[in-house]
Amino acid sequence: ILAYQSTKNGAQSIYVRQTKDGVKWEQPIQITNHRLSSSSPQLIEDLHGQLQLIYASNETENWVLYRTQSKNGITWTESQILSLPHDNINQPSLVYSKGEYILAYQALWSGLYISSSTDGNLWTVPSLVSETGESPFLTIEENGTYDIAYEDADQQGWNIHLTRSVDHKTWSPSQQITHFKRARWGRLIKQGDDYLLTFGAQTEQTNWDIYVSRTQKLNQW
Repeated sequence: ILAYQSTKNGAQSIYVRQTKDGVKWEQPIQITNHRLSSSSPQLIEDLHGQLQLIYASNETENWVLYRTQSKNGITWTESQILSLPHDNINQPSLVYSKGEYILAYQALWSGLYISSSTDGNLWTVPSLVSETGESPFLTIEENGTYDIAYEDADQQGWNIHLTRSVDHKTWSPSQQITHFKRARWGRLIKQGDDYLLTFGAQTEQTNWDIYVSRTQKLNQW
């Protein structure tokens, strides 16, 4: 099942589509019908087989996060606003581990934060991950380590940085892991013994391209 954003019916909205083989796809189901925009959908399946979809919308003039749920990917509950303390929130990244939802997000002009919840309704007081970072992508390794790849300024321009944690509360110092004039949309996963990073990047001579970087040692990309 795939969640994505599209302007096919006017305003930018969230859709989901399902497939059994990755080739033939069911017709898209429109999840949001807001007056303004919806973006950045994050779709996961929890331990109980329930689909959880979180997305951002500026329907209330400020950007806030919404959550909707489904058991079959076809029928979805009415979207509810997540109770978080920041006025403008975007770029959510959601994972589920050991009975707990863990959410990283960007608070506009305030940095990156992380919060957790056992039921998806009540969330802990967010803790700061980075004062200047944007667009987080949160993953969990098999050993329980949390990784966040995110965008931030540096001496070269704008690149992907990495921070790690064993408890999603205390985070390691930021480490720059791309070296371009401008790099965005970092997606980091652990694949066997390798870490795999995909991202978009722009040099002075080129347009945006997609890159892949692989390493077994996080300090040697």
